[in-house]
Amino acid sequence: MSVKERLAGLIVTALAICGPGTHQHCWSQDTNYLDMLNSLYAFDTWAGKTKTDYGCRITNWVPDFASMGLTNFVLRDEGVWTNSQKHSRYIFHPADAPEGWLHLDIFEATDVTNVHLAMVSYFTTFAAPQPLPLGSSLGVDIGDRCYLNWGVLSSVCFVRNNVFVFITGGYSVLSFAERLDSQLVARSFTGPVLLQPGITGYTFHVRVPTAPGKSYVLEYKDSLVGTNWGASPSFTGDGTIRLVAVPVWPPQRFFRLRVE
Repeated sequence: MSVKERLAGLIVTALAICGPGTHQHCWSQDTNYLDMLNSLYAFDTWAGKTKTDYGCRITNWVPDFASMGLTNFVLRDEGVWTNSQKHSRYIFHPADAPEGWLHLDIFEATDVTNVHLAMVSYFTTFAAPQPLPLGSSLGVDIGDRCYLNWGVLSSVCFVRNNVFVFITGGYSVLSFAERLDSQLVARSFTGPVLLQPGITGYTFHVRVPTAPGKSYVLEYKDSLVGTNWGASPSFTGDGTIRLVAVPVWPPQRFFRLRVE
């Protein structure tokens, strides 16, 4: 079955995430409209692909709301894992804006492509005359792929591994999206992980998913034969994916991450 056929089938069956209580006005889901979505979002070029090779799929994820200081929920609808997928919905007041609100939808499936199909189907709820901007085009690095609303970043939708996340609220939700993304990365591996390593000039840079209150140390040595590891200055996690940069002078250097 082609990606286009799978997309059509998924949207025509109306996905649980496009219904009463979430978004009331779903677009007409005919073939011409699906073709337009495919073209607008270049879906065929990224469907089923991820930014990295994850160690495991995520199963029955519930965000660590406590670490983000969230307790005041208006709605907390935990999904049930059925037919290899799960959909959960939350509405709550943010810890840093008690008078505001956030609406969070999470769709999880065993297959990455199905999660990407869910993301595209969600775009049928937006009456935008032009496609939503790709996060990377605006310098936002969240998930394997993310899209933002125009203007103030009051809506963010992204996919990470086999999970699709949609966040909307009355103010910028970017910081909240970053914290959820960090949690998803941590769940995608069995231990600490270094993401997107690279060298620019004489600087080694890498992204590290962090948890609030944890201390992280990037250790190094110039040869695997040696037994002693040097240590870069430690840093404290804040629940986001931190960019870490350290100088590299020898011809080669090996790195590892220690969490305390």
